[in-house]
Amino acid sequence: MAPLHELDEAHFDRVMDVNVRGTWNCPRAQIPVMPAAGGSAGGTPSAVSGSTPSWWARPVPR
Repeated sequence: MAPLHELDEAHFDRVMDVNVRGTWNCPRAQIPVMPAAGGSAGGTPSAVSGSTPSWWARPVPR
């Protein structure tokens, strides 16, 4: 990946589409079917991943 100052707006848009819009679309698809399934509690993996250190979150050596 390039340094931040070398990234263009298209790259930023792609990151936002995946990270933000994807997280927003998942519950939108799940919520309508929850009553038929007897209800449920929702959550996103990002809610856990953002607060839990992971082995893959280490900096990549150059």
